[in-house]
Amino acid sequence: MRNIRLRSFFDVAFLLKFNCYIKAVSTRSHATRYTINSHPLLLLAIDDHNNPLAYHFLELGADPNIRSYRLSGTIWEHVIGLARSEQDECEQKRLYELTLALIKHGADISLLTDQDFDTVLFDLEQEEKDALAARVNATMTKTKRKNHNVTTSSTSTRKSLKHRFSTIFKGKTKKHI
Repeated sequence: MRNIRLRSFFDVAFLLKFNCYIKAVSTRSHATRYTINSHPLLLLAIDDHNNPLAYHFLELGADPNIRSYRLSGTIWEHVIGLARSEQDECEQKRLYELTLALIKHGADISLLTDQDFDTVLFDLEQEEKDALAARVNATMTKTKRKNHNVTTSSTSTRKSLKHRFSTIFKGKTKKHI
């Protein structure tokens, strides 16, 4: 049993899976900022196998790429890890549907591997797999280009700062600096 500090009736309702109440009263703020014991509601819904509530929080704007101190990465990485290792067929289906919802709501698809298209995304039609693979490749290309630009810009920034400081201190001796 988890040691949980409850702050409100919302927390109790969430833990007891009163989905109708939670859906009726939850707002974008709940989905994006509210936590129970410092855990985002999206993560708690996923770990409690409560996909309907997870979908609700995604619709309200929950970020699948948010980090949780309990995880070694993001919620998205957590779900992908669970899906990669799951053996139970029903649970695989639940995680497959959840994975599609997370992708739809902005999960970082660059984390998908070629094997994920056969394991995690096993039920996708070939056309959908090809389209998603193209998106993954495009994302990877953008990321590489972006990282190259950051490296280039930081190198040029370093050079300009070096030049700037060398002109400022030009002619001064070390004891003046």
